[in-house]
Amino acid sequence: MRRYYYVTPTSYLILIKTFVGMLDNKRGFIDRQIKKYERGLSQLAKASSSVAELQEKLTALIPVLEVKAANSAKMQKEIEIKKKFVDQTVSECKVEEESAKQQKSLAEAKNAECEFALQKVIPIYEGAVKAVNGLQGGDVTELKGFKTATPPVQLVAKTLCLYFHHKPAMVTGPDGKTKIPDYWIPCKANVLNASLLKLLKDYPKDNMSDELVAQIAPVLEEPNYADAVLAKASKAAHGISKWCRAIVGYHGAMKVVTPVKLELAAAKESAAVAQKAWDEAKGKLQAVQDEMKKLVDALEET
Repeated sequence: MRRYYYVTPTSYLILIKTFVGMLDNKRGFIDRQIKKYERGLSQLAKASSSVAELQEKLTALIPVLEVKAANSAKMQKEIEIKKKFVDQTVSECKVEEESAKQQKSLAEAKNAECEFALQKVIPIYEGAVKAVNGLQGGDVTELKGFKTATPPVQLVAKTLCLYFHHKPAMVTGPDGKTKIPDYWIPCKANVLNASLLKLLKDYPKDNMSDELVAQIAPVLEEPNYADAVLAKASKAAHGISKWCRAIVGYHGAMKVVTPVKLELAAAKESAAVAQKAWDEAKGKLQAVQDEMKKLVDALEET
């Protein structure tokens, strides 16, 4: 046909495709950069406006800040003064605490001493109760039925009359001339009755006088007041004699216990006073600490 045919090489087509792709990428990059700088310029413009506004606000706040600074300095001085007061109160509270602990320890020691002393007294009193519980109404009635009392029974009657404050009857002595005291007659009339055992159990043992004990104690030392002698003389007299001995022993033991109990009461009272002072000191300390905290919080806020 005598025509010319031209064929484009593949490498040229790849070149064109590559160029177009690079051109698109570059255009996209440039567009992004433009937008980025536009946003930056916009933010800078806004920042300038905000800075101007903030500058105005700061200018207006300067007097307020100066007042706040002055208040802060004043509050710091107040806190320093208050801290000294708090430290002083803490020291006072520690002193009261130490005093309260000492008084409490003293009271506990006295209580332990009192308990130890009572442990010695209680068995003595329990012995007296046991002696009474071992008797029955019939034993007392039997004893009262004695027409004449033997010397051991006379001594038991004497101790009973002394305990219950009955005077002896004055009778003619063996010589037929002199008068001698007889405790059996008032004992039969006034003591040996149905209520004797209850009277023995309820006897006011803590109110005995030293004079009464001084009168009874020598009688308990008489040979006819021995357990072996009284056991043969009368069951009731023997049981009552045990009670009489126990009550005198109780009184002697209580002469040791009573001062300790008084000391214990005084120690407890002192401990209570010291504890109250400590509680008041703790309350005062808590109040000043709360006030101190308010000041510190106010300073931090300022």
